[in-house]
Parts: sequence; C-alpha cells; structure tokens
Amino acid sequence: MLCDLSRLADDKIIGNVWLRMAMLVMKHIVDPQLAEQLPGIFELCRELQSKRTVLEYLEVLLRYLSAAATTVTDHDLRCAIATTLPTLEEPLMATMAEVGLEEGRVEGEAKGMAKGVLIGQRQILLSQLELRFGKVPATYRNRLDQADSDTLLEWSRRLLSAQSFKEVFEQ
Repeated sequence: MLCDLSRLADDKIIGNVWLRMAMLVMKHIVDPQLAEQLPGIFELCRELQSKRTVLEYLEVLLRYLSAAATTVTDHDLRCAIATTLPTLEEPLMATMAEVGLEEGRVEGEAKGMAKGVLIGQRQILLSQLELRFGKVPATYRNRLDQADSDTLLEWSRRLLSAQSFKEVFEQ
C-alpha cells in the first residue's frame, strides 16, 4: 500500500514513537528544511523509557539520514541531537563516525577493484601484444599505462586483425 505522507500534517502522523519518527523522516527526507525538522523528530525519543531503545532507534535513523538525505549535513545532525538529546550526543556521534568509516571502506574497495581490473586489462593486452609482435616499444607501453578501460578494449579488438603495433594503437 502506498501512503502519500506529503499530504499529511506532521501532527496527523500517529502511532508508536518509532513509527512516527520513521514516517516523519521519510516525509521530510527531500525537504530543504529537513535540518529544521530534526529537533522535533528527535524530541519524540523523550517518550521512550529506555536509553538503550532511544540509542537503537536513533542509530537506525542516523544511518538512513546519512545515506538518503541530501539536504542535511553531519553538523545539522549534531546540532539537532545536541539540542534535543544532549546526553546521547557522544554515543550517537560515534555511530555516525562508524557509518562514515563504513562508507569510506566500501568506496575504497570499489575503487581498488576498478583499479585492479584496469591493471589486469593492461597486463593481458601487453602479453598479447608481445606474443603477436614481440617486445613492445616504450612509446606504446606508456600509452598502455595511461589508457582507460574502454581504450584498452578497443585496442584488444584491433589486435585481432592488426599486422603491426601501429595498426593496434593508431587507427
């Protein structure tokens, strides 16, 4: 079932604390004024009895906000938490740091994989060139070292019918 939250006033969103918080964040996730909405959303945590439960709920919200919100900065999140839940600021900021580290790790792995693939493509093409034509001149080795994946693929295709280095690299 699809529920258009944008048509509901914030005070008309009802249910338990977690449901209201989640729905309000989803409602305002693309709102340019999301940062101003956060203290009111985080304020709902005061209805919860357990500090552990508050931390768990806010951790999920912070992860979602960090991943999906484009109009909110870490500074905005810190300010909203400091304003409404100052005693929880430190453990929640540690959670945000973990999220940032994880995002950085994933991004680094992706970049490393892409670089590894590119190096492998270069090595395969170099090996094929050497098998077909002999030692690869330095000028062509330099071009191989600078080429992107698409260029390497094109050169690999040309190699199938080329009669010389020049035909591979300079068509």
